[in-house]
Amino acid sequence: MAHLNVIEGVSEDVSLCGYCERGASATLHFYAHLLSVWDYQALLDLGWRRSGCLLYRPVLERSCCPPHTIRLDVHKFRPSKVRPGLVQPAVPGDRPGSASRDPRGARARRARSG
Repeated sequence: MAHLNVIEGVSEDVSLCGYCERGASATLHFYAHLLSVWDYQALLDLGWRRSGCLLYRPVLERSCCPPHTIRLDVHKFRPSKVRPGLVQPAVPGDRPGSASRDPRGARARRARSG
């Protein structure tokens, strides 16, 4: 079975280290607009990470500090007691006063600005 993947812009970037803020950190990255689950898992197993559509992999030979992976078993996770305002709803429309609950809000702002 063939898997369709749509990616663009494979490149390398060097920036300030996010851990020590003194050295350099090099990464390979590309944008994945469409990526099969199997190929995504294979990339994770090879050390790639994801932020939105951006997939990146640290180039350890050219970075001053090793990256640290945080793994969480979602089936065993139980949140501790937190302040009610600390946890945000996953869907923006679930917030009181958001555009989906208050359709007049966005239209009223556009009418005033234009």
